[in-house]
Amino acid sequence: YEDIDWRGMEDFSREQFNQLMTVDRDVWEHELLSQEELFMKLYDRIPKEMIFIRELILSSLWRSPERWGLSPE
Repeated sequence: YEDIDWRGMEDFSREQFNQLMTVDRDVWEHELLSQEELFMKLYDRIPKEMIFIRELILSSLWRSPERWGLSPE
C-alpha cells in the first residue's frame, strides 16, 4: 500500500485497498466458466497460450482457499 502513489486518491483507505485485493474463489470460478463460450468462438483466432493460461488459473482456483487476500499488517 505504501509503495503506490495515491496522489488524487488520498481518501482511498488501506481497508478499501485490502478489500479490492481480496479474491473470492467462487466469483473467479464463475467468471472463468462464463468465458467458455467466448473462448470456443475465438478458438482458431486467439493465441493458444491464452487458453493454457486460463486453464492454469482455473486449476489453481481448485487448490485455493475459498477466500484470500493480503496479509494483515
